Amino acid sequence: MKVLEHVAVVADDPESLADWYCRVLGFELLSKGTVVLGDTEIDYHFLGLSGGALLEILNSNGKPRTRKEDDDAGIRHIAFLVEDMDASCRALQEKGVEIGALRELPNGTKLAFFRDPEDNILQLVYRTAPVRPWLA
Repeated sequence: MKVLEHVAVVADDPESLADWYCRVLGFELLSKGTVVLGDTEIDYHFLGLSGGALLEILNSNGKPRTRKEDDDAGIRHIAFLVEDMDASCRALQEKGVEIGALRELPNGTKLAFFRDPEDNILQLVYRTAPVRPWLA
């Protein structure tokens, strides 16, 4: 494997969720359309951030969902690296996003959790030293 290429989120309203990620988090719509796999049509939106991250938003099967708790098994959250935690939290709050309590780790790393309109868990992370030097 070379690199994590994208993360996919299944949405009840993919058009609206893609718009939210663009308006609120600064993603750019790269492409959208429909693909047919067997007898299933899948609507997709590919979004990108200037740092190279890709997010794919797909339509759901329409079945009711259950809210995932923070410690349920499976994928927990999608994290976004920020340069200024306070400014990033303020910018999101000004756009109506409710940010959870700011957490600071002993090494100075700061974390803040929030949810998108479809209740997916997202995280802002500020690091005093990058996990990978090329992310600096």
